[in-house]
Amino acid sequence: MVGAGTPNLSRNGYPITNAAGNLVDLSGNEIDGGFVHTPGFPGFGPIRANQTLAYMADLQESGVPVTYGYIADLHANNTPSNPGCSAPGEPRSGAALGPADPCYKANAAAYDAAFTTFFQRLAADGITPANSLFVSPAPTWAGRSPPRAPGPPARRATPAATPPASSAS
Repeated sequence: MVGAGTPNLSRNGYPITNAAGNLVDLSGNEIDGGFVHTPGFPGFGPIRANQTLAYMADLQESGVPVTYGYIADLHANNTPSNPGCSAPGEPRSGAALGPADPCYKANAAAYDAAFTTFFQRLAADGITPANSLFVSPAPTWAGRSPPRAPGPPARRATPAATPPASSAS
């Protein structure tokens, strides 16, 4: 069982639980429920890369062979504690951000750091691209399935060649 309430549990130097035995993210921060703000799963939506990837690493290191995770997109202010997302005038959670927005850039940098830590942590446990497959699919789009790669082109019906009209004389 991942963590199992064991205080200060770590693996290969990476923290899994805190002093209270609660799971922590890749930065060592306790993972709290998104709406109750007590230890627990943050829920679907605002879960950040350092949280999801910590759960996935915990599961992989515990022998779970296939893991799935959801990471909130970069276009939302899901990290108000991130300095780039707490500046005056930054949109609060739920507002879309563009790639030039300081919060979007801060989110991207935080996600890059989380993925770096995730792969380093797994490598320390012997889980690498040499023996594992890592797949990162496209996100869902407003509740719909992501766009799919086009299949073979549709065959178009071509009209049968019409023999030239014969002229009767």
